[in-house]
Amino acid sequence: MRLLHQQMEALWAHTAGATLFPHPPLLACRPRRETCPHCGAKLKVYKSRTRSVVTLHIGAWGAQETLLHCNQCPAGSVYCSEALAQLVPPRCSFGYDVLVYVGKALFQRYRTSLEVREGLAARNVSISTSEIHHLGRMFIIYLAIAHRQRAPHIRQAMEHNGGYILHLDGTCEGASPMLMAGLDSITEIVLGSVKAPTERAEYITPFLQQIQNRYGDPVATVRDMGQGIGKAIQEVFPHAKDFICHFHFLRDIGKDLLGDDYDTIRKRLRNYGVRAKLGRHARALKTTFEQNPALLDVLPLTSEPASVPDALLKHTPAVCAYALIQWTLAGLHHGDGYGF
Repeated sequence: MRLLHQQMEALWAHTAGATLFPHPPLLACRPRRETCPHCGAKLKVYKSRTRSVVTLHIGAWGAQETLLHCNQCPAGSVYCSEALAQLVPPRCSFGYDVLVYVGKALFQRYRTSLEVREGLAARNVSISTSEIHHLGRMFIIYLAIAHRQRAPHIRQAMEHNGGYILHLDGTCEGASPMLMAGLDSITEIVLGSVKAPTERAEYITPFLQQIQNRYGDPVATVRDMGQGIGKAIQEVFPHAKDFICHFHFLRDIGKDLLGDDYDTIRKRLRNYGVRAKLGRHARALKTTFEQNPALLDVLPLTSEPASVPDALLKHTPAVCAYALIQWTLAGLHHGDGYGF
């Protein structure tokens, strides 16, 4: 296996773009069209230009693009290379594949700009952090345009399912503007989002009208108990069934009925420093595993003492205590955002 891994690394090193092309290659790019679509005359060379292009295929390379035009039509159009236009956005050096790589790394894998730059460097793509920020913004814009262009297809898919159920909710951080989003709960496709100062009906109504124009009326709506959203829904979707979100309803009820008790529990736990004490106990118990590495193999089986070797049986209480502490501390990060 080690030999196979070495051979794979050697093969990759000998076929990498930086090895195959120590100097950026220059590729010729011409339009596929040779005749004018209006008059049928043969297209003439308008001019040639060289563009520096960077793609994930080979890294940096040069595009020698030949532009053609019709000198017989009064307002003859200039025709560019279709293949090059599919690889690189207009007035940009980095290809669409680099743009998608940056966007997914930033917004799906939550990588920092430095991590993205290091990942691209391994693919023979040299880029600055400022350019990564710029490509990240371009990715969002192109994604929004693509989402809008596919609206008819999204509507057709939702109609095939019998309609859509529009979930509406707004969120914000501190004093920043509220982000209102609309989601179809059946396909789990985000249908739209908009920034608004508050959840007042006058700001939400235009947003709902945009969704209505693109996707039609929903079968039903689901929302929180905010009055602004309710008024906007009644104005735009008067015939749709309007439901209160179960989670928001129970959360508000829970605050009214159990809020004081939860506050008391949190204050007591905070006063006694339970989390810090559990962390200290976990660090102390961890030494048991460091001194007895074989315990890691039987940790999932400690609920059945018969499965634990006799030599390690004396450590079972410590192992169980460590597992319970880790389970308690991990609970702080579970729940999918639904809270206590």
